[in-house]
Amino acid sequence: MRYRGTQEKHLKMREQIKKLMLGNGLAQLLQFGSMLILSRIYQPSDFGLLAQVQSIAMVGSILVTLQLHLTIPLSRTQAAALRTVQHVQMLCLILFLAALLPAIWFGEMVFYALVLSLFLGLANTYTGYLVYSGSFGKMSFFYVLRAIFIIVMQIGFACFYFENGLVLATLLGEALSALYLRIIKIEFIEKVATKFEDIRTIISDNKPFALYGTIQEIVSVSAFYAPLFLFSVKYGEGVGGQYAMASRLIWAPIVLVSSSIAQVVSHNYSKQHLNGPMHITGHLRPRICLLLVFVCVAGFVAQPVFHALLGKPWDMASQMLPLQLIWGVAFIMSTPFRVACRVLRMQRYQLLTDAVTLAAIASILLTWQLSPIQAMWALVGVSFLQHGGFSFAVWRFTIRSGSTCTTPSAGQF
Repeated sequence: MRYRGTQEKHLKMREQIKKLMLGNGLAQLLQFGSMLILSRIYQPSDFGLLAQVQSIAMVGSILVTLQLHLTIPLSRTQAAALRTVQHVQMLCLILFLAALLPAIWFGEMVFYALVLSLFLGLANTYTGYLVYSGSFGKMSFFYVLRAIFIIVMQIGFACFYFENGLVLATLLGEALSALYLRIIKIEFIEKVATKFEDIRTIISDNKPFALYGTIQEIVSVSAFYAPLFLFSVKYGEGVGGQYAMASRLIWAPIVLVSSSIAQVVSHNYSKQHLNGPMHITGHLRPRICLLLVFVCVAGFVAQPVFHALLGKPWDMASQMLPLQLIWGVAFIMSTPFRVACRVLRMQRYQLLTDAVTLAAIASILLTWQLSPIQAMWALVGVSFLQHGGFSFAVWRFTIRSGSTCTTPSAGQF
């Protein structure tokens, strides 16, 4: 009976992951398809401004929530989860208003980025509650609706010839998305006045998220994007473009898979941690590992196909694609351990790992005398040490701390 119950639980997790991947994948397809239209009605400079705004907003969205939205799935009760939603959304508004005048002073690009940070932070907060409640069907639908909101706004703004219409349409689309989540998908939050003392308390009580987690996420994002910048610095814009093309093609599906896994696993690990042992090694079963090894080998076998599809100018990108794939597979395999680290409030250890990784990437690309492909191999080695070493450390910590880490039997997960 116990085996059957555990098997059913893992089958349910797989179905939840499929739901998220379906919605997230469809949303990405819609956005990719919209590029065929948007590239004809907007100028390259519009896309350049949007890329800069989104890059700044990515860091801004980390700061406005101080990663406290990640504590929502860890709540013991629904009432506690809703109170945390209220506190975090208030924190987002406070930090937004505090940064508003400096952002206006720095110019419209920084101002746009700040506004986008607010909407992304609020959306992350509300999806945190959906993760707590296990509402993955609602999340899947939201991803599709969000893509539709943004695409419709972007095409509509082009018809009216708004200045910076692509950016403004994106902001409005994200605002509508956050508003939709808050009004339609989040249950009624009791109107209790949120005091500054409440904000201070939630920050001090969740220092692993607010301090270590925030810094860790910024360092992690920096480590991921550093090669995009440093390949251009060391080898020139041409090689930087080759790396960017390979990265764009591989990491879109990798992020799709890993983010879907992370949200489902976060919901389940949080419940397991409150009630008993956490099963964090179920994905390391031999047949899954063999399948992923096969995928990595297939990437090298299919390299001529990549070259043919991309065209002759992208020879180096086609050589980098299989290496990026190995990096991505290591990232996916470490996803449950990274979620477990969050549940166990071990962010300081992940911060140390990511900081060492960032330093290693900078050292390889700035001081080592390597060809671009050799440098790519070195980065793959660093990624394996990063994800493998960190995953092993989390596993050992669960053993030492008494939070049992068991491997489900063959029919599970």
